[in-house]
Amino acid sequence: MVAHNEAALLIVGHGSTVNPDSSVPTWSHAAEIRRRRVYGDVGCAFWKEEPSLRDALFLFAPPEIVAHGTDLNENSATAAKREADRLRQRAEYAAVLNVYMEEAPLVADWKKLTDTPNVVVVPFFVSDGLHSYEDIPVLLGITQEGAARAATGEAGEIFRRNPYQVDQRSLYYAASIGTDPGFADVILDQAASFEEANKLQSAS
Repeated sequence: MVAHNEAALLIVGHGSTVNPDSSVPTWSHAAEIRRRRVYGDVGCAFWKEEPSLRDALFLFAPPEIVAHGTDLNENSATAAKREADRLRQRAEYAAVLNVYMEEAPLVADWKKLTDTPNVVVVPFFVSDGLHSYEDIPVLLGITQEGAARAATGEAGEIFRRNPYQVDQRSLYYAASIGTDPGFADVILDQAASFEEANKLQSAS
């Protein structure tokens, strides 16, 4: 990737007011990108914790700032569908499904939606929070409601108890995709794609 020493990269995360570890992967990915010296500066801002999005402009020295906005819309489901399609095309699994917590197809219906003896579930989140520690395990039927309201360290045990035996089938429950250190490369790829798209628009 071409270095952009005169530009700054702002990584926007969800954050949490109840889970202090929610932003850890975001900060880790920012540190890795900063270490690579691709951008003049790399900062983080969050919806639910500090530094907040409203303060994003003050994180960098003027005049450089590169920011990414976020909105609550159906695009989150679109991204999940797109990635499921890509995995499906690789033909490495008997089936690849995208399921949701509050809209069909529901994660709670996984036993009806799948028929293989082994099922792998990967939360499509940047970090692990109450959804991945608590809500999804309950919907999957591998924990009882409220079982993971303890400290995050204890809640993290949910990913280390694999496989879970449910109705004579093995269910493997993974940590959120964004917790993988390689996610820093995903962020850089997205920034490069954004830059390339803007170059094409400027040229036309």
